[in-house]
Amino acid sequence: MSVQLPRDVQKRVKAEIYRQADETHYLRMGRIDNGIFMDSLLACEDVGGVLRQYMPSEKVRTYIKDGVLNRYSKDRRPLERDIDTVIDSTYGLGAVEIEYRKPVSLHRLDSGELLVASRGAYAKWETAVRRMLEFMAAAPGLTDGSRAPRKLLVLFSGGAIINLADRELLCRGLQLLGIEMAVYEESA
Repeated sequence: MSVQLPRDVQKRVKAEIYRQADETHYLRMGRIDNGIFMDSLLACEDVGGVLRQYMPSEKVRTYIKDGVLNRYSKDRRPLERDIDTVIDSTYGLGAVEIEYRKPVSLHRLDSGELLVASRGAYAKWETAVRRMLEFMAAAPGLTDGSRAPRKLLVLFSGGAIINLADRELLCRGLQLLGIEMAVYEESA
């Protein structure tokens, strides 16, 4: 049985989590720091204390992580839909969007080539690649024939500093799959 939070409580808790996440630069944190931040939210009376009034203690962590922090990460990620500037800077060509199924889109470049672009967080690049491949496998005719579409993986840093060696290694690995990579390093 799921517990329904009153709307005003839900908004107040969400606002407090967002405030603290902004203040601590949550999107820049690694897994260990994320765990410490989560523990601080659970101990905070305005977050964990309030939520424990409406749900069992063992469900509070899941609610914060799945119900609020996942949404926070998506809300704070720029360029979710409009990646025209990334395509232009990567290929030096304009593009027209043909289809969009979040987070993957199909474009026709000014050169006439097709392009499949997938967006995702740098820390979860595997998920963005999987979604791209699922999109292509489900699209009739996209993988048939001699003119396969170009593939672009647009990754968002989340404000984190990306190690150059790790970035180059991922780029080389993706090239083995015929996938080009663009990293958008937003500051949090």
